[in-house]
Amino acid sequence: MDGPTLIIVLALIAALTAVSQAILHLINPEIRGLRIIAVAYAVGALGLYALGLRTSFPIIVLGNWAIFVCYALLLAGLRRLAGLRAHVVPLLLLTAFGGLPTMLFDDLVAGADARVVIHSAMIAGFSVPIAWTFTRIPGVVPRINAVVFGANVLIYGFRAIWTHTHPSTDEYLLGGVMTRVVMLWSVFLLFELATGFTLMVSEFLRAELRRQANVDPLTGVLNRRGFDLVASKMAEARDAGPTSLMMIDIDHFKRINDTYGHAAGDRVLAHVARVMGLSLRGEDILARFGGEEFVALLPGCGAEAAERIAQRLRRELAEHPAHPTATVSVGVATDPDGVPLQELIRRADAALYRAKSEGRDRYVVAGIPYQPAEA
Repeated sequence: MDGPTLIIVLALIAALTAVSQAILHLINPEIRGLRIIAVAYAVGALGLYALGLRTSFPIIVLGNWAIFVCYALLLAGLRRLAGLRAHVVPLLLLTAFGGLPTMLFDDLVAGADARVVIHSAMIAGFSVPIAWTFTRIPGVVPRINAVVFGANVLIYGFRAIWTHTHPSTDEYLLGGVMTRVVMLWSVFLLFELATGFTLMVSEFLRAELRRQANVDPLTGVLNRRGFDLVASKMAEARDAGPTSLMMIDIDHFKRINDTYGHAAGDRVLAHVARVMGLSLRGEDILARFGGEEFVALLPGCGAEAAERIAQRLRRELAEHPAHPTATVSVGVATDPDGVPLQELIRRADAALYRAKSEGRDRYVVAGIPYQPAEA
């Protein structure tokens, strides 16, 4: 297959990839970045088609610039997929500046080598941050794509050096050996990416289903199933040291629901969960056990530190009250000896029962007589 025919085949593959990414976006609009990636492949298809036509110098310049835009948009879409800022406008400006040098070599045949060097260097340059961005996306497939784009850097970098040191008039006709190798590589790259993005979306959806199965949708914290999974993993990797656990109950929550309605009760639950999240340490695990009851696992936290956290939690809730106002009762238990988690929960639950029976709006540490706490 000759060079121009091969590049038209590449354009067709890129167009089909654009369609597949657009369909993925329509099916999964919540996955950010897919629309930009679909546009990237569509622009790349147009650029490849223009390079295949090779009817005039402006068409060639336009084709090269479209390929640069394709890589820039691919990078922007991946950044959005990874939860980073897309930087679409700066990246497009970069393609404009990168495409300007190709306009200096307007001889269709004699300037072909220089244009190939610029084209290859630009693609290698864009492939570096693309490979890095893939590493910022969780999952196995993004790691594979990162390796593929690492190879893309090497291949296009070598092509730029090879073309500079081995000038040939065959480049204008897309007949150079290195050019054919690169185009065959590009066929593999497009097929791999089309498959890779589909598998990435599948991985994302599976991860989202797992997250939804383990997270309470109202408060955004772990549910009981999620807490059990995380706590069991922490227990397996646990270092020596104390662990504390707090059972937290919103006082008179049924009264709030009966008086103000369930919508108000939901707002109170969400607000209390946010305040608790701010009061806990970064390594602590917070979960909603059901109804108005929460649990917080505090690894590496002794009794005194756990008591300070309970004080801080109540103080933060007093300083940032829910509407309607709500208080909490807290039971704290500390494990210095490696007792099972269920035993720690039982002790904290008993302490919580004491806090509620002694008047609510307070905390009780298991094994320690109640002392009135600072609000």
